[in-house]
This record gives sequence, C-alpha cells and structure tokens, in this order.
Amino acid sequence: MPKLTAKNYHSDKNPYLSNSKISLFLKSKKAYHDRYIAKIDDGEMTASLLIGRMVDVAFEKGKVSAIDKEFVCMDIKTYRESGEKRCRVTADQMDKARRMASVLIYSDLYKELKKKCANTDKFFQKVFVDEVRGFAGMLDLLIVNHDTKTATIIDLKTCSPS
Repeated sequence: MPKLTAKNYHSDKNPYLSNSKISLFLKSKKAYHDRYIAKIDDGEMTASLLIGRMVDVAFEKGKVSAIDKEFVCMDIKTYRESGEKRCRVTADQMDKARRMASVLIYSDLYKELKKKCANTDKFFQKVFVDEVRGFAGMLDLLIVNHDTKTATIIDLKTCSPS
C-alpha cells in the first residue's frame, strides 16, 4: 500500500474511505465507480477545492499575500504560453479566497489561536493512518504542546454563498 501523504491524500491513490468518497457514492454510484473503480478522472479540481486550498495556504502562513506565491490569476492562453508553475485560478476564485482568508486571519479566533500556539510544534495538512482499523484522515492543523502534553486538532472548513 502506498504511503499516504498530504500530496496524494485527495487523489485516487488513497485506498482509504473518506467523507468525500462516501458522499460521492451516496450521491451517484456511477460517478463513484468512474472515479475510484474505473479510475476515470477529468483531472479538474473543483472551484471549492481550489478556494479551500488557497485559504489553507493563507491560514498556514498567517498572511493573505501567501496565496500569491502558489496561485496565479491569468487567462488560459497566457498561462499556457508563460510556462507559469503556480496553480492557475480565476479572478473570482482569487477574490473569494482572499476575502475568506482575510476574515479568518483578522478574526479574534485566529489571534487567540496564534497566542495558544506560542512555544508549540505545529503541523499543517498532517496525514494520519490507522492501518489496523483501515481509516485515514488529514488534519488542517495539529498543535502539540510538549509542556502540557496535549495535542489540539484544528479542522478548518470554509464555505461561502454560491
């Protein structure tokens, strides 16, 4: 079985059940079959996943401008001709992610979290696997405080009006 990482967690190489897989199965058995059994995948990441990834980047780095280091907004023709390595997103996706990240980063909750995280180890997009029970997951943030011998799990969910 391949080692599960943050990079391949959302791919069809992940052999473990996930909420996404179960939701797709319940929504459409054909879509589930096409993606996970027949391995037919259009390779397109949904707008929601892209925006969530952008917010995760800002959350991890603690600044909205971090989004620009991994994502770029340009038309497809220019993007293909440019040799750009960053992930291409639309202007609407970039704007929505920046607004969501701003709300998160400037919130009292985020400021409190930063205080709590002082003198701790922080792991972003941490994958865990329980091979005995056959499940896996990915945590947005795991905070380990060695002084108090505690671990805090943060599972960030983002959403916005359609």
